[in-house]
Amino acid sequence: MSKTTFRWGNLAVIFILLSLAGLCGFVACLSGRVSWLVPQVIVWIAALVMLIRSGRP
Repeated sequence: MSKTTFRWGNLAVIFILLSLAGLCGFVACLSGRVSWLVPQVIVWIAALVMLIRSGRP
């Protein structure tokens, strides 16, 4: 029971991180600031790593 709850919590955190990354990317495109894309890439990589880890038993 606690394992599935933890997994859904992980997915929620990943979704929030990806949403924030998308928002940063959108602002970066609008303002033309390339430096804003760096944290977006880092967040995407971190979210992928969390997703891969949460998939393992």
